[in-house]
Amino acid sequence: MKVKIEKSYVNCYYIILFSILLFGYTIRSSIFYSVFGYMNIIFYICMSIILLRWVKYINFNIIIVAIIFSCIVYVDILTCSTFEKFITSILTFVLPLLLFCVDYKRIVKNKERFIYKSIKILNFFVLVIFCYMIVDLFSGCLLTKTLSIIFPKLIEYIPNDTGFLQFRSVSYLGHELYTKHFILVFYILNMLYLRITFKALMNIMFVHIISIIGMALSGSKLGILILLFLIICFNFKSKNRFINFILIFIGLLIINFLGVFDFVINRFTTTTLTTGRFLAWDMISETLPNIKLLGGSGENLTANLLETFNQTQVTAALEYPFRTWLYRYGFIPTILILYELYFKLFYKFIKSKNMIFIISYFVIIVETSAFNQLVYNPDFCIAIIMWNIILDCMFNLYQAKKDSLGEESHDKEIIK
Repeated sequence: MKVKIEKSYVNCYYIILFSILLFGYTIRSSIFYSVFGYMNIIFYICMSIILLRWVKYINFNIIIVAIIFSCIVYVDILTCSTFEKFITSILTFVLPLLLFCVDYKRIVKNKERFIYKSIKILNFFVLVIFCYMIVDLFSGCLLTKTLSIIFPKLIEYIPNDTGFLQFRSVSYLGHELYTKHFILVFYILNMLYLRITFKALMNIMFVHIISIIGMALSGSKLGILILLFLIICFNFKSKNRFINFILIFIGLLIINFLGVFDFVINRFTTTTLTTGRFLAWDMISETLPNIKLLGGSGENLTANLLETFNQTQVTAALEYPFRTWLYRYGFIPTILILYELYFKLFYKFIKSKNMIFIISYFVIIVETSAFNQLVYNPDFCIAIIMWNIILDCMFNLYQAKKDSLGEESHDKEIIK
């Protein structure tokens, strides 16, 4: 009976994945026009169940989250920020951090099964996203146009030019950069799973094809560069690395010949890698006050800047989440948020000197910090927290297998 009860708590993590991959912010906000559309209610129910069940095991992270919350309340009161904007920020990147307050290891007893099911869920939805992008590609965005009748929020993602390979593909999740994030994580988790268990959850060549084409259709320059870098890293130790690289190279040539890379190549030749973000920042930063330990413009930061600059300039300049937090709230809350989201697990990987985990996680840090969904999309922080839990679980499983097999035996299995 106890095992069945514990399994039901593990299911909370799977339900959280479904909440962001099936009932995401774009879908919710199209149905509900209030805080219920913004707030991921399914996530908060699941997190509450976990916290209430394991309340006596709540760890020191609760203190960090409380400090972050208090700092934001303090700054927003001083800056007379509206209550609505305050609640929006708290729901987006503060309250989700409470999921870290209970160690997942108390709930997840069978790590391999948990990883297997989590990646299977992600694989299914990425396959749906990929098919969605392909249908949109050949139909002139017909699928997005049709779904926008039911989910009006999708209208803002319909491009002016819907010609073949003339637009950046989105999905029912919304923004193209948010969509490509899941494709990138799909590639990382599947390749790490193969590295740890020596088994593939999906044909590896198929994983490469979905990732490369999906990333190219999203039109993300940084995404393409990161993916190519990861392909080299994950295939470098393989016994058949030369054959793998030749096959991947031939595949890239075929995909390029079909014109899939045309749009993203055009973006490389016509815009900078950061698409004008640094240029916009150079212009706007001169008008901003110095960063404080605690204090800033609060939720009024964007509104204040819009009095002098246009929407495009402000959006480009504040594209990086850490920059927005620094000028909204100050150095202390920003560092604490980054510690909870990134630094804590990254330090664990660095301490272990495990290069593939260090590289994989560093890539996730760079990619998720390169656009502003973490500040404005209430599901993005939840997604990053889930990747933290899954990656930490994978790392612990990797260490356990390495200890049982012996380091040399495990490395030999990887090379096979």
